[in-house]
Amino acid sequence: MLEKLPPYAKRATWAHQNAFESFIFYAPAAIMAYVTQVDSQFAVWAALAYVAGRFFYPIFYIANLPPLRSLMFALGSLSSMILYGLSILEINSSL
Repeated sequence: MLEKLPPYAKRATWAHQNAFESFIFYAPAAIMAYVTQVDSQFAVWAALAYVAGRFFYPIFYIANLPPLRSLMFALGSLSSMILYGLSILEINSSL
């Protein structure tokens, strides 16, 4: 059925699928930051940056703007990594 869709609809489907794939990495990072009680404005900005990046990602994907789409993907991925890193630093500082 996917082959019968117009190109923009295919891209929308792929963007939707990617949202689930991305959330698999973000959710544990956010939970880990919460559980380790990361108290940092940097963590707040990282979490907000993830949401912003994931908001714009499908828009740029459907509009077929690969550089901006990739930038939003990188922003979301970097945000998750920052949350993981801050959580690990919080754990190490409390030992």
